[in-house]
Amino acid sequence: MSVSAMYRRAFDPSRRAPVAAGLGAGAARAYSSPPDGNTERTRAADMQNPARTRYAAHALSVLFTTLVLAATPALAAEVAERAPVRAVTLYPEGAEVVRTLRVELEAGRHEVVIRGLPETLDTSAIRIGVKPGDLVDLRGFTTRLRPAADYVGPRERELEAEIERLSDEIRLRDDRIRAARIQLRLVERIGETAADIATKELAAGQPEPGAWRKSWEAVGSGAIEILEVMRQNEREKRNLERELEAKRRELEEIRTGARATRDLVLDLEV
Repeated sequence: MSVSAMYRRAFDPSRRAPVAAGLGAGAARAYSSPPDGNTERTRAADMQNPARTRYAAHALSVLFTTLVLAATPALAAEVAERAPVRAVTLYPEGAEVVRTLRVELEAGRHEVVIRGLPETLDTSAIRIGVKPGDLVDLRGFTTRLRPAADYVGPRERELEAEIERLSDEIRLRDDRIRAARIQLRLVERIGETAADIATKELAAGQPEPGAWRKSWEAVGSGAIEILEVMRQNEREKRNLERELEAKRRELEEIRTGARATRDLVLDLEV
């Protein structure tokens, strides 16, 4: 049994011949305007028309054309697989991609899930057909988005959580340092006020040295206490930043770089 899944857009063959061939019998053509983003280029397309090839190459990121399934008896009622690309045809304003998948199915109802398709797949353009001679009924199909988080490993999740925690701790140290600076400015103003009072007392001939000592000792001890809080938080912040940098380097080494993909779900009856 074989099933072909495809989608197409209108195309005028007189405008430009295909850049490259590679589709077998029964394959469908698919065309699309280029989406945003960077995709691969082909050397043949570059030599023919470098300026317009960019549009064809961009289309590869969103096109899914032909899917071939071969079925024989099996026990599974649900099959989840990836369909590798077998052929690609580039056009000035689109592309055609052929994917092939072989699965074993027993007689009955089955759900075949094709994974790893582009997130930007134009679901409205998908067309699915069954080749003559295959005893299979395609009852319908749907697509569903698979978030990038589904592909993230346990250690990667752990590192991301640790990086978030360390970032929060660093912000907390910044807040404490900022609060200490506000307190220090207040102590400085108190010291300035005490100095003004002492100056007025001297001018009036009524100095009180004992009160002055209490004032500057209070101001001095308060300033020292605040400065120590600032130094402690600055030390903690430096240590946290070093730890954060180490976690980021480790995450960069193991990061999968996975992006969201789309599944194509076929409802088949053999």
